[in-house]
Amino acid sequence: MSGPGFVWDFFRYQGQVLYQVLNWVQNLALKAETAITQLPANEREVYRKSVADSIDTLQQQNPTHRTHPEAKLIRSIQNKLKDNKAMITRADKGNSMVILPTHQYMTKIQNFILNNNFHTTTTDPTNTFQTEIRQTIKESTALIPKESRWKYLNMNPSAPSIKRLTKIHKPDWSIRPVVNWRNVPSYKLSRLFNEKIHRIAPLPNAFNIKNTWDLIQNLNDTPLLPHYSLASLHITNL
Repeated sequence: MSGPGFVWDFFRYQGQVLYQVLNWVQNLALKAETAITQLPANEREVYRKSVADSIDTLQQQNPTHRTHPEAKLIRSIQNKLKDNKAMITRADKGNSMVILPTHQYMTKIQNFILNNNFHTTTTDPTNTFQTEIRQTIKESTALIPKESRWKYLNMNPSAPSIKRLTKIHKPDWSIRPVVNWRNVPSYKLSRLFNEKIHRIAPLPNAFNIKNTWDLIQNLNDTPLLPHYSLASLHITNL
């Protein structure tokens, strides 16, 4: 390996092999999700967590997953990455994978944190936030009935995690940070508030687009005169 990294499209094929090995897991998950969608909206996340834990246990106990030839090949790739202190991550665009040194991955994230004026702490405030969330839910009797309090608590919360998507289309291989908030103490409570707000004051997505095709359709339907200009703004840090 040389340079900052390189795109490795072949790994997508290995990903398809892994999909075939674990196809029974995905089928089971899809059937469970179909059943969960029939439940009331405020109960779905609880059952999704329970199903996910059960499927994870079944997957670890499945002997096919440990002995299948393709699984051995994937473990071999993982060992090579470990020996070379490298890792695989997703590219920001292009549906491609990138192999790069692990230390470079970590350096990019650290530089992003330093360059954007984040504040660091030596202690994890998750437990403090969890206590505050519990107290808030307990006091919100008009919004959350007593028998429903457990639905809006993350039972084993943790601080959000960050990962990076590599912008291989940029000269400096800059990153797009992706933060996973699903396991923070306030995640379920914030979803409840979001649902309530949308019911009380629904706002149309008049200035949003779904995808590139939606943008093209909107532009085609917009009358443009010769003196009009079309501007594209690049956001460096949202």
